[in-house]
Amino acid sequence: MPAAGSRHDLYNALRESLGEVNADTMMAYLPDVPQDEIATRSQVAQLASDVASLRGGLHAEMADLGKDLRAEMADLGKDLRSEIGDFRQESHGELSARVAELHGRFYRFFIAQIAALVALGTAIIFT
Repeated sequence: MPAAGSRHDLYNALRESLGEVNADTMMAYLPDVPQDEIATRSQVAQLASDVASLRGGLHAEMADLGKDLRAEMADLGKDLRSEIGDFRQESHGELSARVAELHGRFYRFFIAQIAALVALGTAIIFT
């Protein structure tokens, strides 16, 4: 590990030999971090390989989740269609019963009205 002041000494030497602008450029490319924190090419390559492996696993898991989701949605759709069919049959039966009831009421009302009109007509004719 270089001594603490050696970076400053390097900068001064570069400034004398290359000029201030070139020395600043060179120092910008030499980060002021401890050497053990700088990744090597093999470490970066290993990291890239690990990321690619994780990405492949993630894609496989997402594909499985997508299949599961589509299957679950298909099941829910079948259940919903079945419930709608059941509701349709129940409501049709209820409506049919209600229509029959109303039809009977209307028929009785109509007969009663005719009977009343006949009685009224008979009363008018014989009075």
